[in-house]
Amino acid sequence: IRMFGTVQDITERKRIEEELRHSRKVIEIIDRLRERFISHIDPFLMYAALLDDLLALTDSRYGLVGEVLKDPDGALYLKTYALSNLAWNEETSRLYEDYRYKGFEFRRLNNLFGRVITTGVPVLSNDPAHDPRRRGLPEGHPPITAFLGIPVFVGDRLVGEIGLANREGGYSNEILEGIAPVVAACGQVIVARQEREARQRAEDRLAQQANLDGLMGIPNRRRFDDYLAQEWRRAGRARMPLSLIMLDIDHFKPYNDQYGHLAGDDCLVQIGQLLQNCLRRPADLAARYGGEELACILPETGNGGAMQVAREIRRRLGELAIPHAASPVAARVTLSMGVATLIPEGNGSPAELIALADRRLYQAKAEGRDRIVGDPPTGE
Repeated sequence: IRMFGTVQDITERKRIEEELRHSRKVIEIIDRLRERFISHIDPFLMYAALLDDLLALTDSRYGLVGEVLKDPDGALYLKTYALSNLAWNEETSRLYEDYRYKGFEFRRLNNLFGRVITTGVPVLSNDPAHDPRRRGLPEGHPPITAFLGIPVFVGDRLVGEIGLANREGGYSNEILEGIAPVVAACGQVIVARQEREARQRAEDRLAQQANLDGLMGIPNRRRFDDYLAQEWRRAGRARMPLSLIMLDIDHFKPYNDQYGHLAGDDCLVQIGQLLQNCLRRPADLAARYGGEELACILPETGNGGAMQVAREIRRRLGELAIPHAASPVAARVTLSMGVATLIPEGNGSPAELIALADRRLYQAKAEGRDRIVGDPPTGE
């Protein structure tokens, strides 16, 4: 019996094939990360998906992905957007759920993953229990048998950390090198995400400033027009009443002449704050309509409710007792108010509600000021 054959060493070929498979997985992970970022997916979901990919790629059981941030005093800390659930009792389970979509903030950095931030170099430990850099775990915490902490840099700026734990067989520099492209892509996404957030905050501030009166700090005429149109449409669809209070400061020009424009500005600010304090529902809006004329939009409010709000404004202004020696109406600042309520119908427009409230405001002035005229028109 004879056996004929050939023997060929395919170790190198298998190594190359494995490297190619690994490279394809790495590219797929990077592509998915960038797609999620471009799609504006919530950062918690984006980083959680990245962590899942990294755990699968490295055969790790636990991990974290976080951004390195600075306190106002310049101290670094880690905010984790993705963290494996290591809850070991009911209390830690509740804690994990509470912070799952808020992010855990780690400010004590005298431990293995903290050393990544304080030194800016990777931390590889395949025997954490005896590693002098370890500072112990809370009682009940699942054991950590191996740990790899990777700093995420963009240029020379430390922007994040990726932590992996409990890989059977431990970690090596080859694993660290193998996921380096993913780490680099993560850094680019962190910086781009933070810049996008900062840009959005700046745009929001500008939009808010564009809709606020610079002096009174309440919505301006532009915001009033937009919001009234929005609530008019909504009230029409829901067949709900929409109320509007138009207010005018009585004899405000004599007030400025008597006390000066700085005092006049202060008077406007006080009344603006008073209106905001009287409108308790988030949907209600107080705005500066123009000059000393103000307005309150009250969605889903009938005439009775609107009149009650107007009376509360008048009562509180009386308690405020801003002196007005030049007023022929009273020795203090007073308001004239017109109250109107409509249920939007057909081809109507918000101008109808404004015109009705204006007519009643004019009537309140004509009847002697310091009063409220509502529906049906009655002097207050």
